[in-house]
Amino acid sequence: MIPGFVRVSVKGQQCQRFVNLCRGREMDLKKIIRTGETELQLTMKVADFLQISPLRRKTGVDCHLESLQVYLR
Repeated sequence: MIPGFVRVSVKGQQCQRFVNLCRGREMDLKKIIRTGETELQLTMKVADFLQISPLRRKTGVDCHLESLQVYLR
Protein backbone atom coordinates (compact mmCIF):
# COMPACT_ATOMS: atom_id res chain seq x y z
CA MET A 1 0.00 0.00 0.00
CA ILE A 2 1.24 3.48 -0.85
CA PRO A 3 1.15 5.84 2.16
CA GLY A 4 0.02 9.37 1.42
CA PHE A 5 -2.79 11.53 0.17
CA VAL A 6 -3.94 12.93 -3.16
CA ARG A 7 -5.84 16.12 -3.93
CA VAL A 8 -8.56 15.30 -6.45
CA SER A 9 -10.73 17.54 -8.62
CA VAL A 10 -14.18 16.00 -9.30
CA LYS A 11 -16.37 17.37 -12.11
CA GLY A 12 -19.82 16.26 -13.20
CA GLN A 13 -23.53 16.43 -12.50
CA GLN A 14 -23.43 13.81 -9.72
CA CYS A 15 -20.56 15.03 -7.53
CA GLN A 16 -22.62 14.76 -4.35
CA ARG A 17 -23.64 11.19 -5.16
CA PHE A 18 -19.97 10.34 -5.82
CA VAL A 19 -19.01 11.65 -2.37
CA ASN A 20 -21.87 9.71 -0.74
CA LEU A 21 -20.83 6.47 -2.47
CA CYS A 22 -17.22 6.97 -1.36
CA ARG A 23 -18.35 7.55 2.22
CA GLY A 24 -20.54 4.45 1.98
CA ARG A 25 -17.42 2.43 1.18
CA GLU A 26 -15.73 4.03 4.21
CA MET A 27 -13.17 5.96 2.16
CA ASP A 28 -11.42 8.70 4.12
CA LEU A 29 -12.37 12.00 2.43
CA LYS A 30 -11.06 15.27 3.83
CA LYS A 31 -11.13 18.96 2.93
CA ILE A 32 -14.14 18.73 0.61
CA ILE A 33 -14.57 22.12 -1.08
CA ARG A 34 -17.21 22.94 -3.70
CA THR A 35 -15.51 25.04 -6.38
CA GLY A 36 -18.47 25.35 -8.73
CA GLU A 37 -22.01 24.16 -9.30
CA THR A 38 -20.85 20.87 -10.78
CA GLU A 39 -17.32 20.53 -9.38
CA LEU A 40 -15.49 20.08 -6.10
CA GLN A 41 -12.06 19.29 -4.70
CA LEU A 42 -11.26 16.79 -1.99
CA THR A 43 -8.34 15.01 -0.36
CA MET A 44 -8.26 11.23 -0.06
CA LYS A 45 -5.81 8.43 0.66
CA VAL A 46 -3.82 7.09 -2.29
CA ALA A 47 -5.17 3.58 -1.62
CA ASP A 48 -8.75 4.89 -1.81
CA PHE A 49 -8.02 6.78 -5.03
CA LEU A 50 -6.98 3.52 -6.67
CA GLN A 51 -10.43 2.08 -5.88
CA ILE A 52 -12.74 4.84 -7.21
CA SER A 53 -13.01 3.68 -10.84
CA PRO A 54 -16.33 1.82 -10.38
CA LEU A 55 -17.78 4.83 -8.56
CA ARG A 56 -16.60 7.19 -11.32
CA ARG A 57 -18.32 5.07 -13.95
CA LYS A 58 -21.48 4.73 -11.87
CA THR A 59 -21.86 8.49 -11.38
CA GLY A 60 -20.30 9.73 -14.62
CA VAL A 61 -17.94 12.19 -12.95
CA ASP A 62 -14.40 13.05 -14.08
CA CYS A 63 -11.62 12.85 -11.50
CA HIS A 64 -8.24 14.52 -11.98
CA LEU A 65 -5.21 14.55 -9.68
CA GLU A 66 -4.30 18.01 -8.48
CA SER A 67 -1.43 17.05 -6.15
CA LEU A 68 0.19 14.03 -4.52
CA GLN A 69 1.67 13.87 -1.02
CA VAL A 70 3.57 10.63 -0.39
CA TYR A 71 5.10 9.88 2.98
CA LEU A 72 8.28 7.81 2.97
CA ARG A 73 9.18 5.69 5.96
